[in-house]
Amino acid sequence: HYDLSLTNILLKETIFPELLQQQANPDLVYGYLKYLLTEKVAYEKILNKIKKIKDILSADDFKVVDYMDQVIHEDS
Repeated sequence: HYDLSLTNILLKETIFPELLQQQANPDLVYGYLKYLLTEKVAYEKILNKIKKIKDILSADDFKVVDYMDQVIHEDS
């Protein structure tokens, strides 16, 4: 399983579900959004995780090409 969203790739975990092709249907999208809007603890956890993206991208030594190469070859 490979994540396609930039958030999931940068954090090396599935933060947002990849609702692609058959999974991109109104029921699954609604279910996930309802979950986020009604489960305060889950929402806060996700919010805290995505705040880490700013730290990753603003680091002085961060280079997108090097990082993506590392992520791509991590499972090889």
